[in-house]
Amino acid sequence: MASFGVDITPPGIESVSVIGDTSWFFGPFEIQSTIRDMLSGVSSAWLFWAFDGTAFDSASMASSGEIWHGSIPEFGDSANHTVSYFVKAVNGAEPEGIAFSDTLSFNVTSVTETFDGAEQGDIRLSITNDFLSIHVPDSQDISIAIYDITGRKIRAMTCEAGNHRLDLSSLKSGVYLLRLKVGGSVRTSKFVRVKR
Repeated sequence: MASFGVDITPPGIESVSVIGDTSWFFGPFEIQSTIRDMLSGVSSAWLFWAFDGTAFDSASMASSGEIWHGSIPEFGDSANHTVSYFVKAVNGAEPEGIAFSDTLSFNVTSVTETFDGAEQGDIRLSITNDFLSIHVPDSQDISIAIYDITGRKIRAMTCEAGNHRLDLSSLKSGVYLLRLKVGGSVRTSKFVRVKR
């Protein structure tokens, strides 16, 4: 039996991404989602997040047209964390249509160990979906290199004191090595890039 005048389709969630980390490292993280429903309009959207595999928490998102904004709160500490999040959208139809985005994750890494020859202060790293953010304390110069799993150098930069970002958006999904050099000391760690 045909149904006329009734919107039975859920809204379409076209994209979900981290657009900003307002403290550079440990949140809050600003999330943006493009959500459309041409028939009934989108009546609400919710951002769900979890830290380190805990239960998901949620908050409503604010809209400006088809762009919806939400915020994942700060951690409250400077330890290593995995942040997972997804978006739920509801349209204005009766009965209402509901859509969910994929669950996305990113890692925030704190490097607080003392390097030989390094001045006092913590070097902090945060790896989100598309960026490596780094804070270098005063009077320190460091070099960063990213290698693919075969050992081929993909990206490199030298940083003086301050906050810096390295764009990772062009990296394909896979396992990468991050090499951080401070003075004569080197630290290498592994991270996984999941491109959606």
